[in-house]
Amino acid sequence: MKYCTLVLVVIMAAAVWAATPDEADYAIEYKVTYTGSVDSGANNCTMNLRAQANANVLFTVVRFGHGPCRFSDRGTILHGRREMDEIWLLRRDEKGHPEVERWRIFGTGTSRVTQAPINCWECGD
Repeated sequence: MKYCTLVLVVIMAAAVWAATPDEADYAIEYKVTYTGSVDSGANNCTMNLRAQANANVLFTVVRFGHGPCRFSDRGTILHGRREMDEIWLLRRDEKGHPEVERWRIFGTGTSRVTQAPINCWECGD
């Protein structure tokens, strides 16, 4: 009987853990202003995001070693939320199901309200 209870608790915990993310929890809109990747043995993906509520603040976010980079086109609006030193983005997988990607905040900055990316070594700014 004790084992049945334990198995039931483990199954319930797994079901709660694997629950579909609630889209209402990801209400902040971020606009993609730059994407890039560096393949230096470990895959390093970088994006610059601008929060639509405060267009003067840019976030440079990175992911390390998570397979191929999955970027959105420049100008795409992504829904997400900020958690400590990360921005959690709500994305759709290839089957259309919502999933959460965690991107670490590498840096923040203020910029002109143009679409020029922050830290752009190719732009000549």
